[in-house]
Amino acid sequence: MHQHRPSPPATRDQPATQSQGESLPKKPEEKWRYIEELEGKEVEVKAKALPQSTRPYLMQCGAYRSQGQANERKAIIAFQA
Repeated sequence: MHQHRPSPPATRDQPATQSQGESLPKKPEEKWRYIEELEGKEVEVKAKALPQSTRPYLMQCGAYRSQGQANERKAIIAFQA
């Protein structure tokens, strides 16, 4: 049988520090300026009015044992005025 050996305790690594003479490089300039360009931009949208129906709609549902029964009911519904 294989015995499990505990792993050695983890050591904390000290973060690398920079010497006094070194400094970080200059931050690169963003080549994309869309954020600044879009901040103050406004877009006007005019929605079209939807036509109102003159009659109410009724959804008919059913469960049928065969495809033929369903098609028959579908045809009856299609020809209703």
